[in-house]
Amino acid sequence: MTAFSLPASVVTLGVLNGAAYALLAVGMVLLFRSSRVINFALAECGLFGAAILSLASTRWHLPYLAALVVGLAGAAVASMLVEVAVVRRLASAPRAIGIVATIGAAQFLVMASAIVTPDDAGGVRYPVPTFLPEVSVGTLRLAPGYVALLLVSPVLLVALAAVLRFTDLGIGIRAAASNRQAARLSGISASRMSSVSWAMAGVLAGVIAVFLLPTRGVSVAQQVGPSLLLRALAAAVLARMDRLVMAGVVAVGIGVVEQALYYNVDNRGVADLVILLLLLGGLLVQRDPGGRSRPSGAWAAVTAMPWPALDHVGRRRVRALSIAAAVVALGCGWWLAVSISNSNAASLGRVLSLAVVAMGLVIVTGMSGQVSLGQAAIAGVAGASSARIAAATHNLALGAVVGVVVAVVVAVILGLPALRLQGPFLAATTLGAAIVTSQFLLPELLGTGVDAGYPTVGGVTLDSGRRYLPVAVLALCIAIAVVVAVRRSELGRNLRAVRDNIDAARAMGVRASSTLLTGFALSGALAGLGGVVLAHSQAVVVPGVFPLSDNTAVMAAAVIGGLGSTFGPIIGALYVLGVPMFVPLDAAGLAASSLGWLVLLLYVPSGLLGIAHLLARTAAARINGGEAAAAPSAPAAPSAPASESTLPRPTATRSPLAGPARCGAVLRVDGVRKRYGGVEAVGGVTFEVASGSIAAIIGANGAGKSTLFDVVAGVTRADTGTVTVDGRRIDEWSPARRARAGVIRSFQDAALFPALTARDCLAVALGPAGLSHRRRSAEADDLIARFGLGSVADRHVAELSTGTRRVLDFACCAALRPRVLLLDEPAAGVAQREVEALSEVVLALRGDAACTVVIIEHDMALVRSLAERVIAMEAGVVIADGTAAEVLAHPDVISSYLGTSSVALTRTGQVRA
Repeated sequence: MTAFSLPASVVTLGVLNGAAYALLAVGMVLLFRSSRVINFALAECGLFGAAILSLASTRWHLPYLAALVVGLAGAAVASMLVEVAVVRRLASAPRAIGIVATIGAAQFLVMASAIVTPDDAGGVRYPVPTFLPEVSVGTLRLAPGYVALLLVSPVLLVALAAVLRFTDLGIGIRAAASNRQAARLSGISASRMSSVSWAMAGVLAGVIAVFLLPTRGVSVAQQVGPSLLLRALAAAVLARMDRLVMAGVVAVGIGVVEQALYYNVDNRGVADLVILLLLLGGLLVQRDPGGRSRPSGAWAAVTAMPWPALDHVGRRRVRALSIAAAVVALGCGWWLAVSISNSNAASLGRVLSLAVVAMGLVIVTGMSGQVSLGQAAIAGVAGASSARIAAATHNLALGAVVGVVVAVVVAVILGLPALRLQGPFLAATTLGAAIVTSQFLLPELLGTGVDAGYPTVGGVTLDSGRRYLPVAVLALCIAIAVVVAVRRSELGRNLRAVRDNIDAARAMGVRASSTLLTGFALSGALAGLGGVVLAHSQAVVVPGVFPLSDNTAVMAAAVIGGLGSTFGPIIGALYVLGVPMFVPLDAAGLAASSLGWLVLLLYVPSGLLGIAHLLARTAAARINGGEAAAAPSAPAAPSAPASESTLPRPTATRSPLAGPARCGAVLRVDGVRKRYGGVEAVGGVTFEVASGSIAAIIGANGAGKSTLFDVVAGVTRADTGTVTVDGRRIDEWSPARRARAGVIRSFQDAALFPALTARDCLAVALGPAGLSHRRRSAEADDLIARFGLGSVADRHVAELSTGTRRVLDFACCAALRPRVLLLDEPAAGVAQREVEALSEVVLALRGDAACTVVIIEHDMALVRSLAERVIAMEAGVVIADGTAAEVLAHPDVISSYLGTSSVALTRTGQVRA
């Protein structure tokens, strides 16, 4: 065994490559901080700048330095165009759609670079700075491009750090990245600062391309491919997509580790494997900063709207059209079966197998909101494992089972970081897995090929495309059945709830981690099924059956078809994968195809089936005589005096004024402290609340009220202190466990789950009760009736007003049967004339659920009408505790919070002219 060695030349080369990775990693962190998006086209922006440099030098005959400036300007412009034309337009779309759009932009930039300098696309070197010397380090000779990179990269990174830290421009960029709204209020153009950040990142990528690529002497497309992206993304992710200096340091370390492995290990794929393991390990040991996450309403824009109500005639017409469509589909299927050739059947079978793989993305991305770029890699591992088992045991069924199980295990392992940390971390780990699978795992598992043989069914060997095609069709039917079952199940609702608002889901008792793991496992199972079917379509399974490019193609197919639809990935696969197979296209045709689906995503983020759904809704409205062209809308607010509420008024089953009997303290908070860095948000708070009572916590913004609620509800762990309910300590419990024990909280924004309907929200809240489907539906209907939500029950939460969302939030709280109910500013965003109705809702909820209520509120009229006890906070500590009259008259409360305005102290809900 050869000893591990690390010569100076290897370290030098590692540092130089690491400097290139550092430039790209710092650029990615800069962009993520400014736009909250991973730009998968950043390296290609640099490639376009290098193409412009080549054009300026070889055709315009500019001096190298002048051509360099023009090329870097081209990279900056390309990056800014991606931000303006793609990222900014999709700012409100789900993260997965933005990622696929940047991948499409990357493909377009590669093609644009080839058009600008066609010869360079074939591997011809770009111009080099010949005025720089070659430098020798041991046996290593550094070309002028490496010397230029060595000189320029540290200067650029130091200059960037200085600009961000010491200049007005840098302060503006950091301010816009930290809080865009506050920056706008300060006179800073957040969009301009974002564009400047993208231009800076484009220059960093351009430096890599113009200096590093000429030293490699290979195809440009390969140099800016996924391997470079993996190394930069790994450094950026390990720096939490936030710390520029850390990203640069980690990137240099990755470069050194990579070169050390290249020097000491024959298999170059080992370096990719080690980088993936470092990435996974680094993410698993990072601590979640805690606190509340931001609810996402992005998925509401790509979720199918409820179908318009149809009358009896309309339903008959739709039923007839559905039967006719089914007959036509069966006829087309029969014609295809009898007329398709073997080669076309084999190609179609491959497309359908990859469609099965893409169906898994409906679960992991469409329902869970997690971005997976390694779905085809999981399928490859499953297919290779199945082939090895089948070849060794001559039992294809056993091989298929093992392949699916392996896929499930791999999917769960890759998804583990997403359970601990929120952000684009699954995209990073799955991209790494895709590269490792292509470069290392598949060659190790399959070598030059594994002879697994063709499957045999009923004595018939499925050794041709036409004979094997029904297997792919059957697998696709199984995948459809699985996705439909998940979508209609409690698991599907919980996945979508966690996707939209993980804190609200946990507050309703949803076990987010186990729910996501189940989603990862099901997605992996579908990927494994598709991989097994694809592998056994070949007698000899080789690594080329699962190319690296299939990973982005599968994601693109799912997004372009429509992640919010069961059949979207099938339509997308036929377009993204089928068109190149069945329609001969030259380079211009492929460019037009890529540009076409990029434009589609920019203008219709819901994909092809989003268009189909819109057309179907229009057709349904016409079939129904045009009376149901839109989803039922909320009832218009009645014309009423200002004092009359427009909020739905619930019907209580008990007298809200009586309340439950007092029998000692239910909630006890003792010495709770919570610090964020140098700020003590809660400083040793102690209080208790009697059973059945209503207590209010008041104080100025920043007094620590919501942080205290977060500690009690489990969203944030206290540094010290205890929380007990009915004598049981709950401060070590998860939010979901506390919710299932009756500690329920609402959130100030009442965002709930924007892409779910009101009825679905109630079903999520009723989930912990373990009711049957029929009982759950009956309970939901009862809550809808009692809280006056009948007119909006089947509308998405994103469509509802703040007041209606607030009532729906109360209905969800009632469904959870609270023992202790924590209400965070329930009057926030509610018109003053509706506060009276809001107090009736709270009292009815208290009386109906027989619970203890703790409320945070700034509306003193509401506090006076509800609270039997008031606790006032300032700077994280309690400054007064007693009845409403006592606390509101306390001098410390008046001086620190209330002031002397009679309007603030005495308003009764009447709107003054």
